Amino acid sequence: MNTHISTNTANTSPEWIKYCNNKYYKHNPNKKTKSQMNAITSLGNALAHMEPSDRYEFDTRTYFATIHLTKSVHHIKKKITAAQRKINRLLISHFRYGSLERTDKIGIINSIDYSGSRNAEIDHTSNPTPHLHLTIIFPKTLYSYLNPETIPQEIAAALLECSFVQPYEVGVTGDIISKGIEVQKYSPFNPLWYVVDYNSKLQRHEGFYDNTIISPKDEIFSKFKTEKKRQNFLLMVDGVIDGLINSPEQYFFYEASKDWCSESIFYSENEPSEVVIPASMGIQLSAIERIIDEYISSCMNCYVRGLDFPLATRRIEILLASEFKKYGGRWQWIRKQERTQFWYDYWCKIWRADVAA
Repeated sequence: MNTHISTNTANTSPEWIKYCNNKYYKHNPNKKTKSQMNAITSLGNALAHMEPSDRYEFDTRTYFATIHLTKSVHHIKKKITAAQRKINRLLISHFRYGSLERTDKIGIINSIDYSGSRNAEIDHTSNPTPHLHLTIIFPKTLYSYLNPETIPQEIAAALLECSFVQPYEVGVTGDIISKGIEVQKYSPFNPLWYVVDYNSKLQRHEGFYDNTIISPKDEIFSKFKTEKKRQNFLLMVDGVIDGLINSPEQYFFYEASKDWCSESIFYSENEPSEVVIPASMGIQLSAIERIIDEYISSCMNCYVRGLDFPLATRRIEILLASEFKKYGGRWQWIRKQERTQFWYDYWCKIWRADVAA
């Protein structure tokens, strides 16, 4: 990770220490400044690619996700890192809506964590239970096109085809229940920096320093071919970090985001909850539409060539189990889909052209 670390010093305030219930900082108040600065540095790196106007009040457009991984990758750091990169890539692609501008991309801080890291009782060798903590920040313009209430479902839908994410289940009513993805929107119960720092707490432990990927910053930075471009981007990152510290009113909406806990009962600390995609909503989500369209295309490709239908992935079976049952079977369902004729005609043309050649 090429996260740029600013030389600024974060402002601290006694209010948060007074109200917080975290024993780590109660007993080690001197460590708060370092933790706060590390989190603000990560936020600055995640925001730097956006237009200044898209960073304004970004704490109202910040979501946190916890992603539980399958056992197949638990022991292999390279596979976990590859999973991090793929998740970031899929989420950015899903929420871009065709835009090619880097300023339109969401910002993601993706950190590895292991069970027990909170209490320094990590065992990542014999029986590891790694999971990922994501901080997802939406540019203001992009967010204006979204329905905030369905963003958790969109996040889960974008990752449906990831085999390294714990599988989904189907409820009795046909709802898709994500057992491997939990999402919550930021609530100003604690400072934003505190939540970001908590999500990357594994890095407090010796030997776990390179476990965070920040996108699209890391990818953008790696593509620069000249030192001048790299330095110019780092200056931009420095400017954002400086603003987060010295001009927080340009970035934060909530007072609690800056550095204190709200005493108001209006806000509460929410636990991440599993994502449920209602059966009635499933087909409306663009990621699910794409997956289903690709499956229909594969079926028509095989049908035109006289081959057996392809085996559906577990996630396709989960998505369409209730649909197949309702229509009386897989083939009956396929025949009723609007896109079936399009893909049938398409593959007829492709294979006829191939035979003619």
